[in-house]
Amino acid sequence: MTEISSRSMIPIIEPTKTSSMKKLLIALLCAPIWMVAQTNSQNWTKKTTYRDANSGRPVSTVTYYDGLGRPVQQNINKQSGNGKDLITHIEYDKGRQLKEYLPYPATSNDMSYQAGAQSATLSYSQYSGQYPFSEKIVELSPLARILKQGAPGVDWQVNPNANTDHTIKMDYQTNGANEVKNYFALTNWDNTNGVYAIQLQDKGYYSANSLYKTVIKDENWTSGTNNTTEEFTDKNGLVVLKRSYNDGAHDTYYVYDIYGNQTYVLPPLVTNPTAQLDDLCYQYKYDSRNRMVEKKLPGKQWEFIVYDKIDRVVATGPALSPFGSPQTGYLITKYDALDRTLYTGWLQTNSTRATLQGQYNAAATIVSEERTKVGVTETVDNIAISYTNRVLPTSGMKLLTVNYYDDYRYINAITPPSLIEDQTVATSVTGQVTGSWVRVLTTAEETLNEQSYTLYDPKYRPISVCTANHLSGYTRVDSKLDFSGKMLYSQTFHKLLSNSASELNVVDSYIYTEEDRLLLHKHKINDEAEQLLTKNTYDELGQLVSKNVGGSDITGAVGLQKVDYRYNIRGWMTDINNDAPIGSAEFQLGNGDLFGFKINYNQVTEVETARIIYSGSSVNGEVKPLYNGNIAETFWLSFSDNQIRKYGYRYDALNRLRKAYYQKPLSTVPISNSYNEEAKYDKNGNITSLKRNGNLDNPLFPIEIDDLTYTYNGNKLLRVDDATNNPEGFKDNGYGNTYDDYTYDVWGNMTKNLNKGISNIIYNHLNLPTEILFNDGNKITYLYNAEGVKLQKRVITSESNIVTDYQKGFYYVDQTLKFFPHAEGYVNVTEGKFLNYVFNYVDHLGNIRSSWTWDDKVGIVQAITENHFYPFGERHKSYNNQSYVFIPSESGPSYYSAELIEEGTRTPTNFYMYKYNGKELQNEFGLSITAMDFRQYDNTLGRFNSQDLLSESFPDSSPYSFSFSNPVALSDPSGLCPECPDKNNAKNGDTYLSTGGGNYSFNNGNWTRNDGDLNEIVISVNKPETSTRKYGGDGSGSALDISARIADGINQFNPIAGLWDVLSYTFTGKDRFGNKMSTLEASVTAVSIVPALKGVAQITKSGATGVVKTGSRVFEVGSYNKLRGVEVGLDAHHAGQKALMSKFVPGYNPSTAPSILVPKLGHTQGVGVLSRNMSGFSNARQVLARDIFELRRVYPSIPYTSLKELIQMNKTMYPHAFIK
Repeated sequence: MTEISSRSMIPIIEPTKTSSMKKLLIALLCAPIWMVAQTNSQNWTKKTTYRDANSGRPVSTVTYYDGLGRPVQQNINKQSGNGKDLITHIEYDKGRQLKEYLPYPATSNDMSYQAGAQSATLSYSQYSGQYPFSEKIVELSPLARILKQGAPGVDWQVNPNANTDHTIKMDYQTNGANEVKNYFALTNWDNTNGVYAIQLQDKGYYSANSLYKTVIKDENWTSGTNNTTEEFTDKNGLVVLKRSYNDGAHDTYYVYDIYGNQTYVLPPLVTNPTAQLDDLCYQYKYDSRNRMVEKKLPGKQWEFIVYDKIDRVVATGPALSPFGSPQTGYLITKYDALDRTLYTGWLQTNSTRATLQGQYNAAATIVSEERTKVGVTETVDNIAISYTNRVLPTSGMKLLTVNYYDDYRYINAITPPSLIEDQTVATSVTGQVTGSWVRVLTTAEETLNEQSYTLYDPKYRPISVCTANHLSGYTRVDSKLDFSGKMLYSQTFHKLLSNSASELNVVDSYIYTEEDRLLLHKHKINDEAEQLLTKNTYDELGQLVSKNVGGSDITGAVGLQKVDYRYNIRGWMTDINNDAPIGSAEFQLGNGDLFGFKINYNQVTEVETARIIYSGSSVNGEVKPLYNGNIAETFWLSFSDNQIRKYGYRYDALNRLRKAYYQKPLSTVPISNSYNEEAKYDKNGNITSLKRNGNLDNPLFPIEIDDLTYTYNGNKLLRVDDATNNPEGFKDNGYGNTYDDYTYDVWGNMTKNLNKGISNIIYNHLNLPTEILFNDGNKITYLYNAEGVKLQKRVITSESNIVTDYQKGFYYVDQTLKFFPHAEGYVNVTEGKFLNYVFNYVDHLGNIRSSWTWDDKVGIVQAITENHFYPFGERHKSYNNQSYVFIPSESGPSYYSAELIEEGTRTPTNFYMYKYNGKELQNEFGLSITAMDFRQYDNTLGRFNSQDLLSESFPDSSPYSFSFSNPVALSDPSGLCPECPDKNNAKNGDTYLSTGGGNYSFNNGNWTRNDGDLNEIVISVNKPETSTRKYGGDGSGSALDISARIADGINQFNPIAGLWDVLSYTFTGKDRFGNKMSTLEASVTAVSIVPALKGVAQITKSGATGVVKTGSRVFEVGSYNKLRGVEVGLDAHHAGQKALMSKFVPGYNPSTAPSILVPKLGHTQGVGVLSRNMSGFSNARQVLARDIFELRRVYPSIPYTSLKELIQMNKTMYPHAFIK
């Protein structure tokens, strides 16, 4: 959003219709009487977003300023739960903003200045006595570096006189002698292979005071070095060492060559770098153009990257065959002149990288493909496509994906209808993805495929998305949007086969509050009666506090269940359905509640036979209050037996879970230990031992079911031995030390598991399993499309072949529909026609704890399944073990109780196996695997079977580890990188742990990085999505190009490029082109897999403001004082707003700062001007990322070379601020 400043006598309003539309800036030079809402004795600016076409339903934000132009109060009009203004007080100490206050609701909604805002904040009932602000202490120097960072809440307040407070503490030092090893990468040019050969050299230690040292202590720190992280950087700003402590140092070294290229990363487990390079270290090689062309990740073979003449990744490999055959080859990508991915494929070849690179270097000057004329096609792999085929390779490639853009004039394209849900359909949508062809990976000869198209309205918003599946059926979703882009309803039309008897039609309808929060969600199937899914209630600060779920009352006044939520001062969720008084340690269900859940962070409880009380510690001092976001305790309570159960947790100083103590408060033996789980780790986070109790919920007889010892080669698990010989939990084959239990291929994928009787696992080019073969001849096969979406599973024995089809959430067994999801659970389908709504209770991690439904026969709500888990995902057994079997009849459905059968076993009426992290448990033949999106997770072992595709983002952790070894606070449903629960409508006090280990907190509408690496801030947008985008920051790529994009990002090692999309996603839920992003996509983007700033300089220099004259210096980069006033019609634009850069960049001088010449129109005049928003930034990299994004938005034809030069100038002038 653009923020415009003005004096109170000349107010300026910016009416922004929607984030995906152009912004209209209107200057109203009128008398103040027209603006009676603001307090005109104050300086202010007003920003207004109109939410309908008639300039109605405005959302206005007024910012008041003091005489020095500093914001002192922000007033968001009518955004509290009751439609009052939300006020945020802002104050300064010697010009520094050391306290940041949480907002409070005013008693009015007239946007007037609130003179007593500070006292009103402190006295607001929801904050009473809780210190509703975060405070920091800075050093007494012009740098004003942070020494302590507090957070809202009594327990997180800053104590300036002692270090016993629970704040983040920072210190700035230099290294000592013999403190940091001095590794160096020696390079020698290898002309044969066209690469710099590398050799690791140990040059002893860095001399004293030659490195900058930053020390960060988290909120749990008490004394010593535990809970401390030290980061050492050299004088070029390159990170040399990250050292964390857990009863000793855990060192991750970063090694560079003479050109500053990252060449080695040595994780904490490394003790002898030379001997352990291949098994434990990350290695990178570069060519003469400084491009990363070879890399070797721990425990994997060397991987190669080939570029075209304009530095685009065109081939990566070696890659396994997409079809499960033993051949290997390269993944190929072909682009258009705009660097958009047009089509991809797999080329079987034994050629070396150097050979392939030489072929591209010697190729003709044509480096891009283009659309063929209408009606003309080219043939690639015997498949007709509407693109040329003139870039290498022109033959032999197996086509995998094709993307179409801009219009609907390609082969087999739909002829767009004129209307979708009474909305005009645009036929020319320049820059948008309009269709795709994706191969279904059966055999190399078959060309089964999925074809999709997307239709847009004139504002380029998707309003219809359709995919024709490989079985001849389809799934189409049509959406009705309002003026501002909110979905009013969607209709899903689905058939598995073209000759299916009938089409399934599902309608989701949405009603919103005046503040645009989701109020009511209704659901309708075919001609069935409409059903309530949820009616939400929010508090004054916009937090969801309750929802009515399920039932036939579509007004939402009454639901089948009411789910209540509570939060602490930091916005962390603390309770689900806790009817005990607020502030009490007690826990109880409300009337009619089926399930409740409670989380303690900075408080722990002592459990007695008659009550629960707060205590300084519990379980004999093992469980202690935690202040950094780790969870100290969880409670759960089910209506089925009304027995409170809990876990108390103990962590090491690296936030890894060490012990989980099972307890039964209010019972005769509160500390039960019946389901304890205990883990130990090596320095990379690989589990070295795991113990579990279980099988009997009896405190007098806790049974140890697992006592596992893990043996490794590097990060690869070789053997697991169970000292208990108990058949429950992990099942040991009994071979002992005679054989290795596990083997791997050269891509790091597990191929054999003797403990589960698996003789071989075959993988495809995405390292997804295509076949699991068991010793007894049974097998499981999987079918995917070329983007890695699972379409089918076959469970094959000598007597049966059960086929499960996965079609956009519709779940079929032997082509009979069994269930499909809705927002609160799923619809159970029995005998192909009986529809029954089932609802899920989920915990903070998305684990499905209880499923329930309405039983027509007995007229009550019935819990039909319960799942309670060990931290690492195994399911508790022997209590709450009642399941209910669905019995359909013409007079209505009913359920009868049955003994819970073997965990994960499907019955003729129970096919819903989604449990841990909300993902499907696959337990056929004792597999006990949770199928995450990109990898398979072994619940019994607490680790994945293959490597994380994004392991380079966190090299201090094993690529096989799960949730950074903290499964209590973090979930990992994608299998790519762990992340906190979705932040729907982020609230003050929310925290987020990024994939790089960065800790973020949300205050006053902004995410602030407290420590750790700058990776991303991910927020899940709280509104229905209309479609799922493909991967790739430009909306064009596929899952195939992820590895290529990672390589591309490492070439630059530049967080700015990745932050374009992530920063846009943070505020809008969309990437920089307006395409909607999922949390996964934002995470992927955040580790720089979007192509870095590259490309050919634009021939023309026309932008949104018109054409600039020939010979113009527009988009020239240089210092401000050299560019200012050099050409009429151009402005010298600071790269990053001056006030913000002065705050984040030591020694920043606006006169000499990096700048770029831009047209006045778009900079200080006209429509769509560059944003000067001051909110939401915690460092200079974020500010520059916003500015790059804005430059591209306002001036679409700005050359990539100019942007790249602008970024490089910032990195050169201010290395400490910009070089990671």
